[in-house]
Amino acid sequence: MRNVALLAGPLVDLSSAAAVLEATGLQVISPGNVCREHVQLRTPLGEQMNRYMQTGHLIPDVLTTKAIADALAAVDGGWLLCNYPRRIDQAELLAQSGHAPDTVIELVLTKDELDLMARRRIERRIELDPQQAGRGDELLLMYSHYQENYQEQIEPLRAYYRTRGMLWTASGSGGYEDMAATLLPTAADGRGLPQTARARDPGRRLDRSQTLKRNSTTSPSCMTYSLPSMRTLPAALADAIEPCSTRSW
Repeated sequence: MRNVALLAGPLVDLSSAAAVLEATGLQVISPGNVCREHVQLRTPLGEQMNRYMQTGHLIPDVLTTKAIADALAAVDGGWLLCNYPRRIDQAELLAQSGHAPDTVIELVLTKDELDLMARRRIERRIELDPQQAGRGDELLLMYSHYQENYQEQIEPLRAYYRTRGMLWTASGSGGYEDMAATLLPTAADGRGLPQTARARDPGRRLDRSQTLKRNSTTSPSCMTYSLPSMRTLPAALADAIEPCSTRSW
C-alpha cells in the first residue's frame, strides 16, 4: 500500500482526488484536523500548540510535524497526507520521523483554469455578501497574489521531490470520475504511476487522451494532463471504486 502526499494550490479542490484515493484504502490525514484534535483534547502537544496560537504566532514546524508523524504512525496500511509538506524543512522533518511519502502528487491547473476558478470564487463570495460587489478587481488581484505566493513557496519543494523521483503532477480540473480514471489504476495495482503525458499548451483545453505525468525539470505550470472518462477503465478497475466516504473535506 502506497503512502501519498497530495498537494495543490489555493484555487484547486483536493476533495475529489482525496475521495478517490481514500476509496482505495488509503487513510486520509489532514494536518489541520490533526492539530485541532490535539488542541481540543488538550494533549501535551496540543497545549504547546495552543500557547503559540494564543499569542498570535504560527505553530512551529517541529510541533506540527510531530503531530502529523504520530498520526501517520497510527495508520494501519497506506495513508494520504493532504497539502503537507509545503516546504523542504517540513519534508526533511517528515523524513527524519520515518514517515516520508512514497509518492508526491501535485494537482495543477492551466492559467485559464486558474482565472476561471478565481472568478467563480469571487462570484460566489458576492452572492453570499452583496456588499462585496464593488471589490471584484481587488479580489481577483488577491487571488492572483495567493497563487504567486504558492508558486514561490512550492517550487523548492518540487525540486526536492523531483530529484528523488517522487514528484508527479496531474490536472486538478474535473470531478470524481475524472480523478478516478487517473488515480485508480495506480492504486489498484500498487505499482508506479502512469508516465504518459505531453507538453502543455496553456490555452488548450484538456482533450482526455492522457493520464498522469512524472515531473521532470519542467514546471507544472507548463504541463497539461487530460483525464479519460471513467467509462474507459477496465471493468476490474471500475468495480474497485467504493462508495465515497461521508467524510467532510
